[in-house]
Amino acid sequence: MRKDAKELILERMKKSTLPKQKCYHDKFFLNHIQYGDVMDIVLYYISLQRDVTRIAKIPCNEFSRILEKITKGWMGGVEKQWGTVKTPRNYGSKEIYDRPRIWAISSAWTPGPGPMGGTMSVARYYEVLYPGFSQHDYLLAFFRYPKGLPLKHGNWPYYKKQVVEAATFPKWRRKMHRKRLETVFELAELACRELRKESEK
Repeated sequence: MRKDAKELILERMKKSTLPKQKCYHDKFFLNHIQYGDVMDIVLYYISLQRDVTRIAKIPCNEFSRILEKITKGWMGGVEKQWGTVKTPRNYGSKEIYDRPRIWAISSAWTPGPGPMGGTMSVARYYEVLYPGFSQHDYLLAFFRYPKGLPLKHGNWPYYKKQVVEAATFPKWRRKMHRKRLETVFELAELACRELRKESEK
């Protein structure tokens, strides 16, 4: 019997490994779930759907709108489950305080300094510079990158191997994050439902 998306992700996650992190920045990265860590799982989940070629026939800007809508609704139900995390009040500050773990995701649409000047939200920054699906007109072009062509930024096969399986999976394997993974699968399923609704229009 074919395994579902959740089972496949958990199975591949168990096989993932991450080199020992030494510097503060690396340890901070491992200890804090960011917007991109959640969206990486959502994208992986979508890619494993049997009907991905149908539900991914959607403009990428519309997909961005869907992600924002469902994630903002989802956050209200998981804030207490995710708990809090101790963070410095300012960069380099020794003053530590408890902050909701969901804060890095809830603030993802707040405009901030962009990488090339101007302002750009974390969510937009992620879409452009990480998986890079916003480079395409349609989401399906991102997921169905032609076989045989060189793998490069802006396509799922490259991002899946170089980022999600190499860095995101090992991070979610950590005991401190695993208990929150179930809520991320719920968000991924919401994304699939919304994509199916759009495909039926």
